[in-house]
Amino acid sequence: MKVKNESRQGMEVCPVSREAYAPLAEYLSAFERDSRTPEAWLERFRIWWDANPAFSEADPRGWILKDGNKIAGFLGNIPFFFSSEGRPVRAYTASTWRVLPDYRGYSLDLLRKFMRFTQNHFSVCTTPAPNVSEIFKKLGYEMIPRGDDRTGWSVIHFENVFGQVRGENFLSRLAAGIISGPLGWAQDRRLGAPGQEDRARECSAAGPAFDDLWEHTKNLYDFTDLRTSEALNWYCFADSARRKILFGTFQGDRLEAFMILSPRRAGRLKILECLDLWPEPGQDALRALLAGVRRYAREHAYDRISFPGFFSESNRRILKRLIFFKKKAKPRCEFYRMPGSKGESGTKGRIYFHYGEGDIAL
Repeated sequence: MKVKNESRQGMEVCPVSREAYAPLAEYLSAFERDSRTPEAWLERFRIWWDANPAFSEADPRGWILKDGNKIAGFLGNIPFFFSSEGRPVRAYTASTWRVLPDYRGYSLDLLRKFMRFTQNHFSVCTTPAPNVSEIFKKLGYEMIPRGDDRTGWSVIHFENVFGQVRGENFLSRLAAGIISGPLGWAQDRRLGAPGQEDRARECSAAGPAFDDLWEHTKNLYDFTDLRTSEALNWYCFADSARRKILFGTFQGDRLEAFMILSPRRAGRLKILECLDLWPEPGQDALRALLAGVRRYAREHAYDRISFPGFFSESNRRILKRLIFFKKKAKPRCEFYRMPGSKGESGTKGRIYFHYGEGDIAL
């Protein structure tokens, strides 16, 4: 039975406590179209809050909408470190905004709690349903700027990729066999990095070299995510269920660039999707990095590497010269709000959002 908005008796919005983990996990696992077990949700809570170096007990973990003792809604609050003009600050991402159908009239009560808490902080929401986009715009959020609506592909196995695009049949396999040689030659010539892949390697952890790279590149942008070793190790390795691959290009012991990739499947294809890319200015480090990642993809039977169009203008210009294939990408609903923003544009200066911004990969 639908609860009327004007009938607020027994309704309350309260912060998430550790004691609420178990019933909240049960609530979320039972939510419509959710496939995670309560145990999987408890592990996500550990990563979001307990293992998160940006989390402080002064931060609300999120908010629960309750009707008496019944959980009727939830909005999570995940802290992360952000760089504001070279200074590390706490920022927050809204996550998992889920309200039971009969209580949808109270949904904004949860969002207002998040907005009130983050009024003086940078905040993002990168996974809202498309039907709530207008709500975010009216509340003063801005769309995250994505510089290119195309996704770049670095293809490893042309036959598999062509078959996925054109269909698995005799003619498509024949065509793929004919064109894969010339296309592969053209792609390798565009990359033009013979021997450079030896400078790139997978990293099992982010060490001091990552801190050194961050220190002399952090002022490339006025606003962007913090990329210290502590922040990267949490983002890349805290969650074993959502594996990420960290790749770096080195000149001796000095790190020149790194890339974070997420393995995924699209039908029969094995794909590496680039979530973040952070190089020193210049083309050589990126060329070597891409060559090394391509070798890794071949050795581990991936079919293609995907580069969504999220890059900064300088990186985009370089990748445009290195990536041979591009495909129009689906639009995404992603929003951010600067500290103190009340509807006017609060962004002043250079800003760089990576593809895994917010809770997309958490």
